[in-house]
Amino acid sequence: MKKYFLFYCFFGLVSLLPAQTSFVLQIDSSKMCYPRDLLFTPSGNIVFCAIAWEMGNQYYSNYIYEVNNIGEIVNSWSERNSTEYYFECTRIIEKDNGYFLFGFGDPFNAQIDQPLVFMKKFDQQLNELDHFNYFLDNNLYTSTHHVSRLVVADTVFRYYSSAYRNVADINISPFSLTISFDGELVAESHDLNAIPPVILYDLIETQNPTASSAFVMKLDQLKGFIYNYDKNLSLLSAIQIPDDFRMYFTSLRLNDSVFYLSGNYREPVTFTNQQVGVLKMKTDGTLLNDYLFNPLADSTSYPAYYNSLDYAADGNLILCSSYGILNQFMPQQAPSFICLYKLSPDLDLIWQRYIGGEANYEAYSMRVAPDSGIVILGKFSKVPPQSYYKQEMIIIKTNKDGIVTTTGQHEIEIKTTEAILYPNPAGEKITVDFSQLYNSATLQLMDISGKTVFRTQLTSNRQTIDISALPAGTYLYRISNQKGLEETGKLVVE
Repeated sequence: MKKYFLFYCFFGLVSLLPAQTSFVLQIDSSKMCYPRDLLFTPSGNIVFCAIAWEMGNQYYSNYIYEVNNIGEIVNSWSERNSTEYYFECTRIIEKDNGYFLFGFGDPFNAQIDQPLVFMKKFDQQLNELDHFNYFLDNNLYTSTHHVSRLVVADTVFRYYSSAYRNVADINISPFSLTISFDGELVAESHDLNAIPPVILYDLIETQNPTASSAFVMKLDQLKGFIYNYDKNLSLLSAIQIPDDFRMYFTSLRLNDSVFYLSGNYREPVTFTNQQVGVLKMKTDGTLLNDYLFNPLADSTSYPAYYNSLDYAADGNLILCSSYGILNQFMPQQAPSFICLYKLSPDLDLIWQRYIGGEANYEAYSMRVAPDSGIVILGKFSKVPPQSYYKQEMIIIKTNKDGIVTTTGQHEIEIKTTEAILYPNPAGEKITVDFSQLYNSATLQLMDISGKTVFRTQLTSNRQTIDISALPAGTYLYRISNQKGLEETGKLVVE
């Protein structure tokens, strides 16, 4: 009787744990869209912000959506820009039983020359309660950069970004605004000595409240640096980031002296190809470990643009980036994928997933949900594009292992895989990419009767195969090895 009692107690406890769900939500739009930032409410709902605009229309619209844990939109807000400013939201945060939306405004009207930062306050139903504008000195700046970071202290927000300087060589340099929760501008700081041009991508405020470590790119050198600033953004020291990491930085603090940094690095052999990687570093710049993703050979791609880092529930790391993006911001003719990686605290690869289908998928933000699922905020467009201004916002929630189990009403079959094969339909050659968790694999092609008509060994994670001897037709493919890789699908040869 005792063992049955223990079983029922265990079952009861398990039933009280939050259910882990998976879904894909496509938000239809005829606009060019840029998802920006997301958060989780105490109830587990997802709140995110985005911008969009229509072809031939110069006015942006800003959006906030609230989505429940099964992928239903339960609340939304939108606002179209005025005739005076381009307003773009960049960050959203929950505070004091409501939401604060931050962003920037660049002058649209020629008679206005002051760029600004804005803060909007909302209640929990996304009713706008207040709006604040903080104008930057037009003697210093002409416009702002779209990358920003937001830090919440005890009684204030600190908004960090970069702005284009009002000088002949169009320098760009970091600035910060300290804003009270009531909307009062408490302090304004500038790095006016940032020559050559410097873009701030991310920032960690150190244990010393008067200092911070910013991860920046020097544009003239295309190199990444750690800039140690005082509270007034006066530069105390500059340390070059190792492994030729250059831009698109996202940081994640481990403790007061160690952090992780993901971003775009230059491939060390050819020094041309741009790849995504993660560094484990001390605040003094000492490199402890690294993970460098390396099979992508296309030097024009942007694999780390809008990459994200977060902690999994078990203490490991989740990295999210895009794969195969050939043109920033624009739909493209070839499919692209969302890439997820799980890494140990010492940056050993645990698993790698490709998420997508025969379409263009881009990741903009990722967070690990309270129930341990992984939420990805991105955009989707068909291949070939129906219009360069027709994109859809997409929310993908996987389980804790990065696997999509429910696709909902999404237009294209979306799946999670450890290997991708493209182009499909194919001509004389195909390329196979598979997870760096494995060193080798076998590719088999079978005809519709199940007979193997082609087999080859894959000895690198990215390999191009000549299939010109195959007649046109439909084949089944299998990419597998004895270590657990097993992916199948259909290949059309034209």
